[in-house]
Amino acid sequence: MFTPYLTFDGNCAEAMTFYAEVFGAQDLMILRYAEGPSGVGDPNRDRVMHARFSHRGGVLMARDVPSDAPFHAQQSVSLFVPEEDAETGRAMLQRLAQGGVLLMPYERTGWSPGLGVCRDRFGTTWMVGATDPATERDLP
Repeated sequence: MFTPYLTFDGNCAEAMTFYAEVFGAQDLMILRYAEGPSGVGDPNRDRVMHARFSHRGGVLMARDVPSDAPFHAQQSVSLFVPEEDAETGRAMLQRLAQGGVLLMPYERTGWSPGLGVCRDRFGTTWMVGATDPATERDLP
């Protein structure tokens, strides 16, 4: 199993709060450097040292990069979210795309009743796809 660990540049708490709302997570945990041992980590103690929540058996983790480190939003990677229902998937993609860019409209494909792609306002690319009830697959 792989666990995605995203990085942000000072807006990790905002991003993870937004994602937890979209996915309906009830276990969002945000630990700031101010809550950790003094002298450890970033001098900007308000930055996030570690954040996490779970969704349907998976976990999403994240942190802010140190304030003196270069930052590049998630590049060349997408997070894929399989949904059991096409309309749920469509609604989830629309919420994730708010303030971001819709890269591929949510639509039926040859292998799925719905698939769409967006880059959210935090720079994370999401692929949301519905599982085909006939094959129980979300991608070929």
